[in-house]
Amino acid sequence: MKHTLCLILVLLAATGAAYDMSTVRSEGLGGAIALSRPTATDLTELPVASLPEGRLLIDLGAMRQYELSELDQAFLAFAGRYRLLTTAVSVSFFGDEDLLLERTSKLALAATHQHYHLGATISHRHLSFGGGFESLSATTFGLAAAFHWRPIHLALVGDNLSRPRLHQAAPPEEPRYSLFAEIEGRGSYSVVARATAQTNQDLQLAFGQLVQVTDYGLIFWGIATQPMKYGGGIQLTYGPTLITYAASCHPDLGFSQTISLSFAFGAKAAAPNTKAWLP
Repeated sequence: MKHTLCLILVLLAATGAAYDMSTVRSEGLGGAIALSRPTATDLTELPVASLPEGRLLIDLGAMRQYELSELDQAFLAFAGRYRLLTTAVSVSFFGDEDLLLERTSKLALAATHQHYHLGATISHRHLSFGGGFESLSATTFGLAAAFHWRPIHLALVGDNLSRPRLHQAAPPEEPRYSLFAEIEGRGSYSVVARATAQTNQDLQLAFGQLVQVTDYGLIFWGIATQPMKYGGGIQLTYGPTLITYAASCHPDLGFSQTISLSFAFGAKAAAPNTKAWLP
């Protein structure tokens, strides 16, 4: 069992999304992101998402992948905007220290000029193995640009642009390019989508929706292709505190569940129905 689990861990760690952070809502949205209302973890992945000036966000969460406690992941993220500059930092821990423990840290920066946002990310990944084996690490960067003109939001992101590799003998991670989109509806809902392309990989598509059902709660759902996954979740708000739960289902590996406790301080977006919508 230990050898099988170790193999699963290594295979999961070797995926093209290994430099990504877990984001609770995107897990339920099939990988899409609400560009108009990002969380702190969203901003570490996509710093060009729209964040009001003077806003500070904190995310603390955990994820159980495929119903296996050995694959539990914990993460912490901070994000804020001061004048025209948005900054986000995050760290996550994944795996079992007796087998394989992965630490991923990210720094994201973005500058805003009217409807246009430009940003960059730096990601560092460190793998340590049980049994006294040598640890591995790699660093990479990404670039992003976005256009926000309500109710339309668009973002283009390039990740793994330095083609990082954990070992000289290992194949490099190929750059990955994603297009994000969001359309805010006239009512209390929003539609989001994502398309991701990477060398030697099939085009991945995702589509989702967020619906505010009360002043203090919203629900969301999403589907994704390659592989086909579906998910959903709920977000509840009480003052500056938010609790978000999301679940997704992989066709072969089963369910993954994520929960986070978030805090939001400072200015809110100048938009209606933001009690539960805005993190």
